[in-house]
Amino acid sequence: MLIKKLEKKVNNHSSKFFTEHIEEKVVSLSCEKITDFPEYLSALLKIRKAAAAANEKLHLIEHSVAQNIINACSRVEENIRTNGLSHYPVLRFIGKPAHRAIDEEIAKHLESADPNTAKAISINQYTVDVTGTAEAAAVHMCLANLAKALKVVSAEINKKGAEFSDVVKCGRLGLKDALPVRMGDEFRMYAAAIDNIIQELEEEKAYWTFNLLGLSDQGLGVGVHPEFKETVAQFLEKEVGY
Repeated sequence: MLIKKLEKKVNNHSSKFFTEHIEEKVVSLSCEKITDFPEYLSALLKIRKAAAAANEKLHLIEHSVAQNIINACSRVEENIRTNGLSHYPVLRFIGKPAHRAIDEEIAKHLESADPNTAKAISINQYTVDVTGTAEAAAVHMCLANLAKALKVVSAEINKKGAEFSDVVKCGRLGLKDALPVRMGDEFRMYAAAIDNIIQELEEEKAYWTFNLLGLSDQGLGVGVHPEFKETVAQFLEKEVGY
């Protein structure tokens, strides 16, 4: 009895000490936060959606549970775009800390507070396979978005090239020194350089298309439904485009 009382006293003291001296300092750390990586967050949500659909197809969860998870993921993604995510200061934004944070957010947006549905969010998904897949999807999205934005820039510069095609200016630097140069040609040259960068981004994007889902933490698929890897790949392709 005395030992239990001492344990309770120690636990209460530890909890109070953490709240007063540690928790405030951790929250105020100027470290990276999970919201600093929106593409990675989006990739995690897409993986959770694909996994829910795959688990339903494999009859591991009911249709209503899968739809509940998928709809919650959509609401979280919309909430992130408009209001941001809850304050999660993390020293390591990938791996288990990020997964727990995003799963907590998904659980908050479920239509029902059924604990079994919350547990179903991460069925057949492990830290290593989800992290690697989410990183690849996030980089793929970043490269695609950058290439898309640069295409707009290139098109606008080409318009200026056409607009200034009759303007002649004095060239500068290197072999152009003091020679007449058409300003339109100069703008088209800038656009061509950007087009080369876009091509490089598209080529790089092709390398970031791997999917590790279903391999578990050991890479052997231990603890994962034998048909999950092939099934989830079909749904992930719909979510991330590869």
